[in-house]
Amino acid sequence: MIETRASHRYAKAVLEVAHEQGNLETVVEDFKTLDYAIEGSRDLQNLLAKPTIPVETKAKLIADIFQDKVSNLVLSFLELMTKKGRAAIIPGVLLSFRKQLEKERGISPAKITSATELNHKIKSQIEQRLTELTGQSIQADYHLDRDLIGGFTARIDDLMIDASVSRQLERLHETLAAEASSWTPTL
Repeated sequence: MIETRASHRYAKAVLEVAHEQGNLETVVEDFKTLDYAIEGSRDLQNLLAKPTIPVETKAKLIADIFQDKVSNLVLSFLELMTKKGRAAIIPGVLLSFRKQLEKERGISPAKITSATELNHKIKSQIEQRLTELTGQSIQADYHLDRDLIGGFTARIDDLMIDASVSRQLERLHETLAAEASSWTPTL
């Protein structure tokens, strides 16, 4: 999914309208439904992306697919996007909407990578420490990377925390190399 300025603007508009109409949670659930449907269907991805399909045909197909599955607001959004020739950016709008909502709610997504599977207690400690560092609630997404040897890395927006054993060994190597290059033997 690619997030563009246009997708950001559309997502912001939907978020504002959902707030005004008092049905934000309905829109959130509808957007999850859309995201799940798009991610799970190559045919739907192609329908949204292909500019060769006439706009009216595309609008009718999308309306038929989602008619009884999403609210009228989201159905109107889909119709507007399709009729304006913007159906291809719908996945980007969904991504931008989620990010804007998380920011509004003080939630920061964090990608945490570790060398081994972490138990619940350690995950909780890491998330607590990251919450303290950022002042935001952390929504963690965990991954494994055996090359880290031990420890973990965490990425939250532009913040990168590297508490891995491989990075510590790298720093030790750099320190030793710097000391070795400045060392002169005495005879």
